[in-house]
Parts: sequence; C-alpha cells; structure tokens
Amino acid sequence: MNAGIKKNVKKKICAHFHKTGAMFTQHHFYIHKTGAGFTVLELLITLSVIALLAAIGTYNYTSSYRNSLLADTTNALVSLAQLAQQKAVAQEQGTAWGMFIDNTTGTDPYAEVYGGDAYAAGAVVEHYQLPKQMKVITPEPGTTQDVHFQKFSGLPSASSTIVIGLRGSSFTKTITITDAGGISNN
Repeated sequence: MNAGIKKNVKKKICAHFHKTGAMFTQHHFYIHKTGAGFTVLELLITLSVIALLAAIGTYNYTSSYRNSLLADTTNALVSLAQLAQQKAVAQEQGTAWGMFIDNTTGTDPYAEVYGGDAYAAGAVVEHYQLPKQMKVITPEPGTTQDVHFQKFSGLPSASSTIVIGLRGSSFTKTITITDAGGISNN
C-alpha cells in the first residue's frame, strides 16, 4: 500500500473516532469518557423506584384476588340456596329441599344441597367445598346450619343469615335468606 493512501485512511479513521469520543494511536485504541453513563446513586434510585412499583402492584393483585375469591364463594353459596329453593318449588322428587352448611371443624367448611324433609348425607345432589382461604363465621365454628325450603312455595322454614370471610382478614360477605324467600348477598 503506498504511503499516501495509508495517510488518507489514517486521517479518516482518526476523524471518525474523534467525532465519537475515541482516540486511535498507532497500536492502541482508547475511549475517552465523556460523562455518559450512570452513577451508582442513579442506579440505586432507579432500582428503588422499580421495587416500590413492584410491591404496590403485588399488593393490588393480591387484594384484588382475595376480594374476587370472596365474591365468587358468596355467589356460589347463593346459587346453591337458589338451587335448593327452585327444586322445592318444582317439587322435584315430590319433596322439600334444603341447603346444609357444615362448619363443625371450623377449618374445612362445606355446603350441600339435599332433597327431603331433613338433611341426610344420602340425599345430597350438590356439594361445594369452600376454598381454604375462606372461613364461615355464621354458623359459628363447631356448628351446622340447615336452610330448609318448603315444597311448592319455596319459602324457608325460617329466615337465615350466613356470613363468610377471608382468613386473616376482616373482609366479610353476608348472605340473607328472608322469611318471604328472598336470597341476597352484600
């Protein structure tokens, strides 16, 4: 390669590296720091903000999940009560129907829809196991509750209240069954 071409190439390379903040010597390549980059403090602040946002997001997701679980469980119990009432009105199997809530253990509550004048395990047509995160407050732990609907009218034998909640939380929902046969939750 002739000397003129080498000199011209070297000038072009040096001009390019000068524009980008780098320096080229005959055998070494150096990059000059021009103030670009992040300090440790900036990185720590950025990571702290990200961690804070992640914590808020996790809390909101968990809270939303738990509230949804409470609402879903309440709706499932209301549906079971309505099913028992509908079967009583239809006089299915020629008998009255009811919903039985078992909270005898206090830790493993469940509800069942049954046919007949009184609860009997052999007459159960629907079984619902409450999720482990849920607790039944009313009926109290160690007890059961029977909501019995009369055939044809579908009226309950007595008004009833069922209260469920989230374990480790004060959030609760109440299911009310009135003497007039209304079934609601709040």
